[in-house]
Amino acid sequence: MSIDDKARRTIRRLLAIAGDEAASPAERELAMERATVLMARHSITGLTDDPDARSREVATRSFTVAGGTSTASLALAYGIGQPAYPTIERN
Repeated sequence: MSIDDKARRTIRRLLAIAGDEAASPAERELAMERATVLMARHSITGLTDDPDARSREVATRSFTVAGGTSTASLALAYGIGQPAYPTIERN
């Protein structure tokens, strides 16, 4: 395993801690700082293992839900979309 692979593995672990809501705020902040330093030190800009990740086409889906904004079907549609798109906005 190369040094770069070790750095990537460490960065992934640190970012997991930084995103863990069970960790204390100080622990999350420290993990993010350390991950940032390691990424800069090793000139790592991304952590994808797939070399073709940037060249793939992104699929998008849209759908229309009949009814007003307070219908149960619309609430269900938002519920389905939330895990896939955590920043989904309601109109």
